[in-house]
Amino acid sequence: MIDQDNTYLPPAPQSGRAPGATDPDDDQSGLWSQIMAVFRDIGGSFDAFANDANPEVRALGRVARQRRPPSSDDYFALGDLCARLTLNKNHLNEAYLAKTFAAYTQAAELDRA
Repeated sequence: MIDQDNTYLPPAPQSGRAPGATDPDDDQSGLWSQIMAVFRDIGGSFDAFANDANPEVRALGRVARQRRPPSSDDYFALGDLCARLTLNKNHLNEAYLAKTFAAYTQAAELDRA
């Protein structure tokens, strides 16, 4: 029998890839940027990363969704972040587990292209 108080789970493995740099010419203070942000949010209404409850996942998911052409580094970083959120005080968060697999799968597909 395993003692529930004495379980050791190693930290989630990480790819070590960082998201790509954002465009410095993207004017976030202008009216046009505000209007476009609304449309981006509408377009991403079914995006699991861009609409996540965690602000870090949501921000990185929105950057990944808006980048043209898409970058595998964004999805590797999302996978790493979701992997870290998968385990919380010995409780497995199945939603972040699924998002981890989805992000790594998307990253692999982009790397093949």
